[in-house]
This record gives sequence, structure tokens and C-alpha cells, in this order.
Amino acid sequence: MSETERIWNQLQRSFEGNEAWKCPSLRDLLAEVTAVQAAAHPIAGAPSIWELLLHTTAHERVAGRRLAGESVASLPDALDWPKPAAVSADAWIRARLDFGDARRVLRQAVAALPEARLNEPVPGREYSHYVMLHGIVEHALYHAGQVEMLMLAQGVRPKASPMAASREAPPLPA
Repeated sequence: MSETERIWNQLQRSFEGNEAWKCPSLRDLLAEVTAVQAAAHPIAGAPSIWELLLHTTAHERVAGRRLAGESVASLPDALDWPKPAAVSADAWIRARLDFGDARRVLRQAVAALPEARLNEPVPGREYSHYVMLHGIVEHALYHAGQVEMLMLAQGVRPKASPMAASREAPPLPA
């Protein structure tokens, strides 16, 4: 398997696969959240689940554009951390579909990326395509962990989560 195939696989599993190692995929987590729960701020000063999704979507789109050769500047705060325009079940579905669309476009760009370009710098950046692509997987999983914590803060126990199991964690070694 080539490195671009591995990266493509990681992108897929982090969003929609059920084999994201020890954590549920972002899609599985988001499917368990209502629009009202997604818009809630159960932790003072923290973003909502919806804001995390919009933020992650914005970065997926930027990564796709950079992979296509565009020199995209850093996002201004209003685009980096957008707020939901309206809180409704339809708007929540649309936000999740938009993220899926952004991820699909990115995966298609990765599938078409020649392996030799992985070490080339991203236009206008000081890092390579390789670093950016691994970073975008890490970014989505980082925020998936935050989504899970925000769910738990609202009493929503993710079905796909290892934390949902009733068994106790093994003790740490002494």
C-alpha cells in the first residue's frame, strides 16, 4: 500500500469508518447528537459541537484547496470558528452533510495525488503535503474527542464509544 493510500484510508476511517482504532468515528458521534445538543454550550468558554463541526469543515475545505495548488491564507476568526446560522434539525443535517462533502472532496484529491508530491511544500506554507494531510486527520480526531466530551457533559453517552461500556478500565501499572 502506498503512503497516499494509507493517508486516504486514515481520512476515511476517522470520519466514517468503525475502525478508527479505539475511538468512534466523527460521523458516528455526530449521528447521535440532536440539533439542540449540537448547539449547546455545556462547558463555559468551550465551543459547541456544532461550532467544532463547522470549524473542522472549514479546515477540510482549506486542505482540499491547498492540495489543488491554491495558496490559501490562514482563515480569519469568523471563517475559522463560524457559528451556526440557524438551529434546526434541517440545518444540523446540512452541516453534517457539508462536512461529509468536504471530506469526500479531500479524499478524492488525495487519491489523485502522485506519491512524489507528498514531500513538496504546500503553496504559501512552510510544511509539506505529507505533514498537512496527517495533520488534517489528527485535527479531525482531536475535535472528535472534544465532541465526545461535550456529549458526555450533556448526559449523552455515545454508543460507539469505549467509554459507553459499563466495564471498569484496567488499573494502571504501579
